Amino acid sequence: MIPLVDAHCHIGTRAKYELVSDEEVQNEGTKRCIVSCNQIDLPILMGMKRSDEKLIIGFGVHPWYSHMFSLDPHCTDKRTHYLNVLQCRDEFKPDMDSLIELLPDPINLEGYIEKYFKGNPDMFDVIGEIGLDKLFWLPENGYYMEQEVDKPRYKLSKVKVQLSHQISVFTRLCQLANQYDKPISVHDVKCYAALYEICCQELLHNEKVNICLHSYTGSVEMLLSQWFKKFPNNRIYVSISQVINFREKHKGSKSSENLLLSIPQSSILTETDYPVDISAYSLNELDDQLMQVCGAITSTLSLDDIDVCKSNIYNNFLSYVNQS
Repeated sequence: MIPLVDAHCHIGTRAKYELVSDEEVQNEGTKRCIVSCNQIDLPILMGMKRSDEKLIIGFGVHPWYSHMFSLDPHCTDKRTHYLNVLQCRDEFKPDMDSLIELLPDPINLEGYIEKYFKGNPDMFDVIGEIGLDKLFWLPENGYYMEQEVDKPRYKLSKVKVQLSHQISVFTRLCQLANQYDKPISVHDVKCYAALYEICCQELLHNEKVNICLHSYTGSVEMLLSQWFKKFPNNRIYVSISQVINFREKHKGSKSSENLLLSIPQSSILTETDYPVDISAYSLNELDDQLMQVCGAITSTLSLDDIDVCKSNIYNNFLSYVNQS
């Protein structure tokens, strides 16, 4: 049986975790890459990897959580750190003060890398999820968490993470990928030029570092004139999801179909971008999403059947994570 591929999924960030086994997050017929977003989900992923060495996991700091990490080894004051990396309009400063009170003490990024990654770099297959996000507002509790059953979702504040801080965190993690020859899984929302330039500067020279642009929604023109022109085709992967690429707002424009028709078939991956350990989403439901995406790819590219699509995606995935 040809496996389905979920090239980009998560462990949900929440206040309390039950023991999660690798069997609970991986159907036999699906190959998943489970990326880390923060200091909360990482220990869970590492425990799962210890029980199943074949599990593919990432080490990363998502831009939505980047404010909780400090790059200044001399900054030990919580309030000073957050005032330096967060931003809002003057009229919302009292709200930002309240939000800072709720946030944990910042974590030194170098210490985090030293503690969790450098002692055992072979545990991690990918550096991710990492990236930049110009649009995201922090929720009022200070950072995004999965919605708890029977509890309302936290409202969004008027506070953002400064892009300059996101860039510093992203750049450092690209340097880590370069140092250890790891592929990266990238989040990019309205920062297309800045993210591209950083990847060129930090990664272009290292042919072992592949790049997955997860749930890519930028322009086809930029992909072709920059990413695929500057990098060898076998280093750039574009991961397609049902929840983002084929959601209603994109259907009328045929943007996802145009994307698929414009890039090399050897660069296409599938993903869910969903947490794989949340009871609201069964693994079968997530696999149904992957099948829907495979069906759309098969139709758009006029492939013989869906098994041809699944085989292509699986081989692409092995190449992306350097396991081919």
